[in-house]
Amino acid sequence: MVCGGSALSADHVRWFTALGLPVYQGYGLSETSPVVSSNSMERKHFKIGSSGKLFPWVKIRIIDENGNPLSDGAVGEVTLQGDSIMLGYWNNKPATDEAMRIGWFHTGDLGYMDKDGFLFITGRIKSLLVGEDGEKYSPEALEQHLTDNNPIIKQIMLYNQQNPYTVALIVPDRDEILRLLTVKTDRGIGKISNETAKEVLVHIENILKHYRTGKKLSSKFIPQWVPKTFALLPKDFSEDNGMINSTLKMVRRKIVSTYKERIDRLYSDQANPLNPENIETVKTLLLSKNG
Repeated sequence: MVCGGSALSADHVRWFTALGLPVYQGYGLSETSPVVSSNSMERKHFKIGSSGKLFPWVKIRIIDENGNPLSDGAVGEVTLQGDSIMLGYWNNKPATDEAMRIGWFHTGDLGYMDKDGFLFITGRIKSLLVGEDGEKYSPEALEQHLTDNNPIIKQIMLYNQQNPYTVALIVPDRDEILRLLTVKTDRGIGKISNETAKEVLVHIENILKHYRTGKKLSSKFIPQWVPKTFALLPKDFSEDNGMINSTLKMVRRKIVSTYKERIDRLYSDQANPLNPENIETVKTLLLSKNG
């Protein structure tokens, strides 16, 4: 199977490969007709975690913020050139001029080429978190790892725009909350107390603490970008509410604008995850019939 449209976690690739069903991740956009690279069945063209090797008719440059080419292993914007790349957007010169510069198509994606010629995509420029000191970080890999490895976290979006610390908006999985409470407390949902709700919040808080302090993951995820606190949300990000697009990617601007007040409070009176609004969200989820 060849996979595209969104990033595939390396853990999933390893799992399918162990079953004898390798999944070959590729990369491309509508503007590139659409695929520009892919892993394949040839051993020398398959590297887990990568988007494979470039097709021969495509050229690539990884560039920094000033347009300077970067060496192998350095993360920058992926730009492409070749006969399969679009000439421009129909009747939209401003968008064309923004995307096509000096003959190169600027994808808006962040990535790097390794020494073996494999392309790795690490995130989107528009998704970058910006620390208080101006340092930037792409959150997609951490977000995906958190959801893939922690069933109680159904959806998560990290946020930091020159703030003292990173925060998260988390949509929890109701069934996992029920399972957690059954295992930990051996009691039905009945009337939900504040203390019961706090057990759920402490569980999620401990997950994030593990990522901030766990030596096992510190080489993969920089602790300062792991959220220090979070807001629980009672409703999923979905296409219906405009927070997920047709390719199942989060529409971050929409999410931020919708929950701007809650984000702001995470930097003031609700910095403690055990805040009243989170407690009420847990109780609302548990008492709802459909989650």
